[in-house]
Amino acid sequence: GGAILGVALVALVVGSIGAFFGRMIKAGVSRQRELLADASAVQFTRQTVGLAGALKKIGGLHEGSQLTDKAKTEEVSHMLFGEGLSMAGMFATHPPLLDRIRLLEPSFNAQQLQQLAVRWQASPPDGLQEDLALGLAGNVSPPLPSQSRQINVTPPMVVAQVGAPAEDDYLRAGSIVGSLSPGLRALVAQRESVMPLLLGMLADADPSITAKQRIEIASRLGDAVAAQAWALRETSLLGLHPMLRLPLASLAFPVLRLRPRPDLDAFLAAVHAMVHADGKVSLFEYCLAKLLEVQVRESLDPSRYTRFGRRKPGNVKREFATLLAVVAQAGSDNPTAAQHAYLSGLQRVLPRDHMPYAPPSEGVLALENVWEGLDALDPLAKQVTVEAITAAISHDGKVSVAEAELLRTICGVLHCPLPAMLERG
Repeated sequence: GGAILGVALVALVVGSIGAFFGRMIKAGVSRQRELLADASAVQFTRQTVGLAGALKKIGGLHEGSQLTDKAKTEEVSHMLFGEGLSMAGMFATHPPLLDRIRLLEPSFNAQQLQQLAVRWQASPPDGLQEDLALGLAGNVSPPLPSQSRQINVTPPMVVAQVGAPAEDDYLRAGSIVGSLSPGLRALVAQRESVMPLLLGMLADADPSITAKQRIEIASRLGDAVAAQAWALRETSLLGLHPMLRLPLASLAFPVLRLRPRPDLDAFLAAVHAMVHADGKVSLFEYCLAKLLEVQVRESLDPSRYTRFGRRKPGNVKREFATLLAVVAQAGSDNPTAAQHAYLSGLQRVLPRDHMPYAPPSEGVLALENVWEGLDALDPLAKQVTVEAITAAISHDGKVSVAEAELLRTICGVLHCPLPAMLERG
């Protein structure tokens, strides 16, 4: 017995020593690789100022580059742009931050980094304003369109924007962000206020429905969250431009994902209950709730929701028919016009198939039956899908703001991101 215990202790000591030196070697290799990565980034982007600015923000902002899930951070630490854990010395996976900045800006010193930290603590940096100062964006942001305005888009135009924003798109994004009040921008950046803010956006106008919604929030997230959501609804969210609702939610996604899993599960349950509180789901309610669900679920279990699609349109005919019928139905109250919109989209994606227009009785909720099949399409098929949806909503030559938001939601769920506004100058 004693001999076995001795052998076990020796094995434990030897293993610990091996793990110690293994981590030290991995960290050393990782530090050298980070220096090469910085050099390669400068070589390929020619953007020394941008890279140095990103490093300064890591050092100057309180959050830095630290990840919240400490248990798994070490496994991916060598793949991060900055230090994921607060390790130093031999076990640091990245070179000292100041050294990395000085390689890009030799005159930069520790005192300047400290000054940035103090300044940013009072007023966090604004990336858009920095781009404007550097001449990376234009000087004039276009105004927001009215809720009733019709815009001109074509299927090729929309497809060209998927994952490829142009200068006009950055200008329009700047217009949207600039149209948000400073109070809203501050609220959307705070972990404690982001949930009440999003829930407040879903509050109904009918007092009898809002009373039920408030009970649903309180039962899942507590009375304080419910009270804050209603307070924000009556103050900061009052009179919010329709074009700003989904962009405001998009700004909230990164902060929302920082909340613990139990909080996020309860939050999604509260969102679902609020949306269904009156027994019917509006187009905006569905769009916001679906985007929230996708963002939260995929951040909690990224491997589960990662798809490498291989399906072709012919494999998901029923899903296409349902999707286009919902889009057509949402775009027009006239059955004849809706049918024309449906056929315009169907001809793009399934030109040889004759599938009659059958608007689903459940309305926009019918989309819940199409996501899995359509998200499994291959990239070229998704391109055709975006063209088909655009053809359906623009069959009359115009697209309303509401239709554009539906298109953006569909593309977001199918992982074909579009810029904040579809129309380009």
